[in-house]
Amino acid sequence: MYSLYLISVFLHLLAAIVWIGGMAFLGLILAPYLRQPGQRHMGPALFRATGTRFRVVGWICIGLLVLSGIFSLAYRGSGWQDPS
Repeated sequence: MYSLYLISVFLHLLAAIVWIGGMAFLGLILAPYLRQPGQRHMGPALFRATGTRFRVVGWICIGLLVLSGIFSLAYRGSGWQDPS
């Protein structure tokens, strides 16, 4: 059971890294690049296409984060009814 917990933690961290990395790429790399004067003609279409392709990855990462988080809470003995 402990090995499943370690796999859950690994998947949780991997999903968080991929999701945050993808969002950072869109906001910190792609958006400023497409605002340059020579790139304005293809900016909206490329940003929309990149965001659409990342949307699938983002939802998978969010699902993995929720599932692995719930599994980790259950493994450690925490539940929804426990006081904070």
